[in-house]
Amino acid sequence: MTSTNIHFFAGSHKLTNGKWNPQESGAAFATLQESCLKGWDLRSNTEAWSLEQCHTQCVRDIDYNRNKQHTLSSCGDDGLIKIWDLRSLSNVLTLSGHTHWAWCVRFNPLHDELLLSSGSDASGRLWWGASVASEPSEAASKHSDGPLRQYTTMEDSVYVSEWSGGDPWTFAMLSYDGRLLIHRVPKSIKYDILTQHI
Repeated sequence: MTSTNIHFFAGSHKLTNGKWNPQESGAAFATLQESCLKGWDLRSNTEAWSLEQCHTQCVRDIDYNRNKQHTLSSCGDDGLIKIWDLRSLSNVLTLSGHTHWAWCVRFNPLHDELLLSSGSDASGRLWWGASVASEPSEAASKHSDGPLRQYTTMEDSVYVSEWSGGDPWTFAMLSYDGRLLIHRVPKSIKYDILTQHI
């Protein structure tokens, strides 16, 4: 295997994080650079796209939607969760609710109308984003895009939120004080999603 170097020019923003695009077979990588996001095409060693000032403060995390190409979520120190269409480089949905920095955002790997986030406001959140999901949702008429549940049993910053790899209805949240909490999507929301596919 050969290595690929992407060089940043003098004066570029400091890199703070990055993530592979799961739909590009290892050929695309995104970087977080202060308040900007950049996508890199490793086949040509060039910048593929750029979202300048996508958050008013530092971008903390991103997650690609595995079910819908060209869709990316981001979160940052402005406390916002944003969904982006990378074809048009436009913000298609903004979710607000964190009162301090948002550290982590994750699309549900199977039901992409569900998102998780966590932040330094000592909370984790479950969000509904059916308007930007891969499939139209009949359950969307029951829920508006926005927060579904807030989890505030932590006493310190919640740095990580992750969906279970084996059960799309289960997720974990990890806080700075060492607490690991396992939660499940509320049954009413789960059944709203499942009954739309019958």
